[in-house]
Amino acid sequence: MELRKLFNIVWKWMWLVVLSVTIAAGSSYIASKTATPLYRTRTTLMIGKITENPDPNTMQLYTSQQLAYTYIQLAQREPVLKGAIQSLGLDMDWRSLAGRVSANNVQQTQLLEVSVVDNDPNRAKALADAIAQQLILLGPGMENKTGINQGEFTRTQIEDLRVKIEDGQNELIRQRQELDAANSARQIQDLENQVLILESKVSNWLDTYSQLLLSYQGGDVNVLSVLEEAPVPTFPFSPNVQNNVMVAAMIGFVLAVGGAFLMEYLDDTVKNPDDVSRVTNLPTLGTIPQIIGEEYSEKVISISQPLSPIVESFRILRTNLQFSTLDRPLRSLLVTSPGPSEGKSISMANLAVVMAQSGLKVILVDADLRRPTVHKIFNLTNRHGLTDAILHVYSASKEKLTADDAKWSPGRRDAPAHGKADRIDHLFHDLQVESEPNQEIREPYTAFEMVDESEAYGSFSQLEGFLQDTQVENLRLLTSGALPPNPAELLGSERMKHLISVLQQDADLVLFDSPPCLVVADSAILSVNMDGVLLVNDAGRTRTNETRRAVEELRRARANILGVLLNRVSKAKSGYNYYYYYYYYQDGEKKRRKKPQNLLEKILFRVNNNHKSPAAVGSTEE
Repeated sequence: MELRKLFNIVWKWMWLVVLSVTIAAGSSYIASKTATPLYRTRTTLMIGKITENPDPNTMQLYTSQQLAYTYIQLAQREPVLKGAIQSLGLDMDWRSLAGRVSANNVQQTQLLEVSVVDNDPNRAKALADAIAQQLILLGPGMENKTGINQGEFTRTQIEDLRVKIEDGQNELIRQRQELDAANSARQIQDLENQVLILESKVSNWLDTYSQLLLSYQGGDVNVLSVLEEAPVPTFPFSPNVQNNVMVAAMIGFVLAVGGAFLMEYLDDTVKNPDDVSRVTNLPTLGTIPQIIGEEYSEKVISISQPLSPIVESFRILRTNLQFSTLDRPLRSLLVTSPGPSEGKSISMANLAVVMAQSGLKVILVDADLRRPTVHKIFNLTNRHGLTDAILHVYSASKEKLTADDAKWSPGRRDAPAHGKADRIDHLFHDLQVESEPNQEIREPYTAFEMVDESEAYGSFSQLEGFLQDTQVENLRLLTSGALPPNPAELLGSERMKHLISVLQQDADLVLFDSPPCLVVADSAILSVNMDGVLLVNDAGRTRTNETRRAVEELRRARANILGVLLNRVSKAKSGYNYYYYYYYYQDGEKKRRKKPQNLLEKILFRVNNNHKSPAAVGSTEE
């Protein structure tokens, strides 16, 4: 996926990203502010007396480091914690304290740190120091079980040995002097024996003195001493409001972006011209923005707001349709969609208006004989329409038909014993009755396909009574009329084909509104007699497989599909922004714009790049 597409996805779902980051950061801020503050402090202990030893060896250093791991485990055990609680006179369970105490060894040193977390800074300091004292008491310490001060005793012994060594060495000097002055053999022998005995004693004293001195000055590695008492913490370490808010905002951002890409991956709707080209291999002839409103009469924006940027989108569609059929003039156009409620009827009505405004004589035919809508859009009656016109064009040639002109099909159940003209009266009897708008015809047309229709004649003058003028010059409307029970057979009959030819006698373009092509077969049947077909897709709603199937159905009927119209496209993607800038800032002056009147318009005003004049006309419906 290209970097621009990734950016477009993020920009499309920016509202979700902003919302997620805001909710996550806000929730984290509130939770951090309402949380109980916690304080942490630590006491530092020294294992052994290595710093007092002038010549420590590697074994002593290694042993001190290994002892540190033992004291780390002891710091969180019951004897130490209970002793600390009892020494402070606190009323708490040692298990609750165990979760707030930690100990660790400073890497490659003989230092041991004991940390305590508490919501009271003074109590945290007291507990840290008390636990350190309990660890000292568990070790060899400076007090043995009999209460004798081992350090003082050792110092006394060292002092006594030092005096003895000095006296012994002085005595050795004196005896050696006597040995040198002696004359008799016996006296020499006695002095030599005394010197040897004294030298042996002095040597033993020196060994003992060295061992005691080594132990007293740092040779004992299993000795704990407090190097640094715990300070009283002044600031809580938790909650860290700034870090919590930043982490929560980052998590919200990542989740929102990930959710946006997941939804885009799972979204298989047609959203832009690239999707149309990829799915159907057809051009996108136009992109129409979302139209907003309530009443049908408000939805024909080409009449109510001819200078609206949305109307300009329909003019672009008109131009593209004209260029798509340069080799052969476009006389008849069928507008359909894959499914219902995709906006084809409103789109076709606006297209018909801009076609008529360009000077073309346009006839708009409501060929949706199941759910007709066009007469509601233009606020006209539907008492007579397409079905009546088909009958009238055909009936105009009754006097030319005789009983000998055609033969009835052998399977006809209700065949009368008269001529062909009489059979036509019987066939269309129900259509000749004045019917209320949208009143369905209950008697079936069981013999449409059984009548020889090759002799159906007529002229446009015979249909003028069924066409209704609109408020737009050059635009006339042929509504659906009464609804038959078999629309597909009626639209596929020779009479319908002949009616299309008759309508084209006095019109530059005949537009046909038809039902959705995936719901019924009417569109595919009618498309055979059309110069072109325009397929309407609801951007972001019509699924790709529906569009693909619709194109396949129309191509199977050998329809000439000119292209696709994307309806309800976001204004930024439909060129609305460029037209808005060009129109409202032309000649270097800013024109007055209509302010949003209701909440929906205000929302769209802010969403669509802060445009202050959204086209307030209704959402396109069938």
